[in-house]
Amino acid sequence: LLFCSQVLWEVVSRCITGAYKRPFGEFPQMTMEFQILIQAAKNNLRPSIPNSLPLPFKQLIEQMWHGNPAVRPAATEVIEDLEAMRKSWVEDPTVWE
Repeated sequence: LLFCSQVLWEVVSRCITGAYKRPFGEFPQMTMEFQILIQAAKNNLRPSIPNSLPLPFKQLIEQMWHGNPAVRPAATEVIEDLEAMRKSWVEDPTVWE
């Protein structure tokens, strides 16, 4: 789920900022994927989450990339959470803006 959390981070970051941002782009010294993998594994380094991201998305991303695999949700739980967020948005989009 670490890879999926990165993809989710990219999607929500793009939706919020309107522009593509490279994951870990705030760390210019890391130019190769293996550096990111090492820093993520050893130092629990993660990309910054946009402040304007709705809390349910932020919590899901943080849970998905948690350093302890036992804490990470199963893929079915991620789907359920995303479906619940969609339902909440459909019911009242103003809460999400």
